[in-house]
Amino acid sequence: MVPALQDLLAALLGALVAAILVRLATRWVAKFTPPFTRVLLVVLVAYLLSWLAGILFGTLTTMIGMGKGTAYTAITALAGLVLQVVIYGRYLVSPEGVSLGYRKAILVVLIQVLLGAVLAVALALVAGMLGGGG
Repeated sequence: MVPALQDLLAALLGALVAAILVRLATRWVAKFTPPFTRVLLVVLVAYLLSWLAGILFGTLTTMIGMGKGTAYTAITALAGLVLQVVIYGRYLVSPEGVSLGYRKAILVVLIQVLLGAVLAVALALVAGMLGGGG
């Protein structure tokens, strides 16, 4: 398989899983479940804008000679989380037409990240067991 196609499929699968996690987190936090297609679109927009922000920040840090070290990674990750909060808070809307809001969006993003990390560790453990561990 072509590496670019493989990367695109992995990103789409990640967005699908993220949309499921965001719907679940929104149900827990805000007591409503937005439509899946809306959540998927919002997740894709948030990821795209986070990616673009990372490219922009990377370009700027390279231009000033800062490089791409630990500080770069931490700042871009934080910027991505803030962008997700802003986008989720504005564009995840209840059936009554009320936006999620930024306070609840913070909780939704934190739950999404924690559940995503747990899922990643579980998949890594299963893959390690199936692969023979070495």
